[in-house]
Amino acid sequence: TTFAAGAFGGRPQRYLFQLFVDDGLRSEPEPVVVDVAPTGPAVQDATIPLVPGFNLIALPVDPGGSYRVSNLLADSRANFVAWVQEGQSRMRVLARGFLAFDEPVAGNHGYLVAGVRGSANLSLAGVPWSEASLTRTLGSGLNLVAYPRGAPSGSTAATLATTSGASFIIRSDVGPGGRGRLVTYLPGLTS
Repeated sequence: TTFAAGAFGGRPQRYLFQLFVDDGLRSEPEPVVVDVAPTGPAVQDATIPLVPGFNLIALPVDPGGSYRVSNLLADSRANFVAWVQEGQSRMRVLARGFLAFDEPVAGNHGYLVAGVRGSANLSLAGVPWSEASLTRTLGSGLNLVAYPRGAPSGSTAATLATTSGASFIIRSDVGPGGRGRLVTYLPGLTS
């Protein structure tokens, strides 16, 4: 007998079903319980600290295909989330009450999460991003780049500007009063 189970998010799950046997004796169906444990990547919990103001974030785990930018907006308690689709230079914005550009989150997207009410932790559960979701084609103009597994060792704004060919880099930082702010790096002018 073969059974097919749908995606269950990488967590163990119990299935209960009725087994019918066509034995010619009109046997009663029997209840069957099957425990299924995933053999793929283990589910990991991730926490992203958020501060009031601006936060440029990467999602360290893949929360699954049903997790959308609208979920990120709600879970972060932000006023809006902005991102740039791969290969394009236009920013998309999803704001409370205006959900026109909702789409699944991606590992190679950086997200600008703004208007968070007080300091908060964004908690996510998921599996590691696939290798394919860790590369990004940069378009001319604005790009929000993410390092979901953390920045490479020794990486700086200068090395990112050099490898990407960018004329400037913007990162988020916590400023006076604990508010998130955007800081600009200009090659040859700032450090």
